[in-house]
Amino acid sequence: MTVPMSTAAPATGGRFVAASDQLELVGVLEGRRLVLYLDRFADNAPVPDARIELELGTQRLQAVADGDRYVIELAAPLPPGALPVVATVIAADLSDLLAGELIVLAAGESPVPAARTGAAAGAG
Repeated sequence: MTVPMSTAAPATGGRFVAASDQLELVGVLEGRRLVLYLDRFADNAPVPDARIELELGTQRLQAVADGDRYVIELAAPLPPGALPVVATVIAADLSDLLAGELIVLAAGESPVPAARTGAAAGAG
């Protein structure tokens, strides 16, 4: 007897952007790794040596510096869909609270909506 496989496609990637008048935080999901890029909003300069705590859905996670980026290793893959993100950022000369939404993509799902085709796209 075979056991049916789950019909839910595993998450493969995703992305979020959260910004304020001081900072911009971009997160890129690569499987179970969330890579964060933190820059000053005014000049896009990287912010080194910051402490970033992320609330991702119901999880509280601490980012670890990795060169000019920050990384969070997730304990388990995230389910496809949208998750709220709140980041607390503390650096030498500033602190900020940023909010956004992580869109987690399923296998085979494109981050850009597919172009409309057929009569609906050209109807006028």
